[in-house]
Amino acid sequence: PFLYLPIHRLREDTPPEKGIPLEEVLDVACNIAPSGGIHSARAGFCAFINGGGILHTPVADLVSGTVNKFTGVFADSPGLVQLESNVISWLARIVGYDPKTAFGNLTSGGSMANFIGILVARRHHLTEYELTRGVVMVTSESHSSIAKGLMMAGLP
Repeated sequence: PFLYLPIHRLREDTPPEKGIPLEEVLDVACNIAPSGGIHSARAGFCAFINGGGILHTPVADLVSGTVNKFTGVFADSPGLVQLESNVISWLARIVGYDPKTAFGNLTSGGSMANFIGILVARRHHLTEYELTRGVVMVTSESHSSIAKGLMMAGLP
């Protein structure tokens, strides 16, 4: 259930005059601020926006931010590109695809995945001179990222 816990301790109408000890900052950041609300990282939570609270996510963000390597080109970061290729191969095998012929990439989320799908479909079905002739049919139930992706891809 949604609980209103000591959130009132977070409200400050004016900035503090001086800093507070690190222990208090960590208490606010780790115990008080996250309390109450809905725990979206729990099993069975089915909202569109996936929640945080999954240990692997901040660890991956930490590694990514620390090494600051571009993983889009093998020559720039062969080790990290290989790790991504391994994960894609493993996922292909899990869903029943042949890992030797299946390919893909890991994206930041569903909106980027939708945009990549739109670009791949556009490239497959239309030449650069046929873009204005392209027709895309979507339902009213389509996610908003589809309309945005179509606009960014230059499709009417």
